Amino acid sequence: MLSERQLKLVEILEQRPCSLSELARQTGVSSRTILRDIDYLNFTLSGRARIHPGGSAGYQLDIADRRGFFQLLQRHDNDDRLLAFLLLNAFTPRLQLASILNLPETWVADRLLRLKQRYERAFCLASRPGQGHFIDEPEDKRIILLANLLKRDPLLIPLPGITQSNIEKLNVACRNIDAFPRISSEYLASLILAVYALRNQLTAAWPECRQSSLKKRRGAGGHLSQ
Repeated sequence: MLSERQLKLVEILEQRPCSLSELARQTGVSSRTILRDIDYLNFTLSGRARIHPGGSAGYQLDIADRRGFFQLLQRHDNDDRLLAFLLLNAFTPRLQLASILNLPETWVADRLLRLKQRYERAFCLASRPGQGHFIDEPEDKRIILLANLLKRDPLLIPLPGITQSNIEKLNVACRNIDAFPRISSEYLASLILAVYALRNQLTAAWPECRQSSLKKRRGAGGHLSQ
């Protein structure tokens, strides 16, 4: 699955060639990380397109198969949204998922099967005839799974009252919390957003969360990436 940063690299290079240092600046990571991302993108694109140095102009994106290229990007871009909606709802019919994502039902059916196979060791993606698909995990684990998605993109799903401005304020507040030295402020913020999404407990005032509750949730998903 392509990360939000890798998708952003593709978006930048679709518009114009760009130097390595400029790509690093726009994505907020090191040049070495950008080079690793480019290698991974070229592997994933599998000949549909290729990112390569273009001399003084910088790195550029050459697309050989435009239809295959955009279909591949669409699949990667929507996997996270599909998982998020499954985490947020007890049962979601396939037709409803297709409508939410504005994609063909056949695509959703294919992705559900592939996601089930890919993440079978991480969580249980199940279905119930007549009711729909769901992620069959305890609430604590669902919070951790959703937090991992929201860490990559806090605006992945529409949440009432959540704006970019509110997210920035939340990140600032989390940077001032020193009770969790092993958790990054971005991940702590994503945990709070996940709790808000799943339980609708937080308000626009961002009330203080109990530290013991956050520690419990972190412990429940300690094996997952932060």
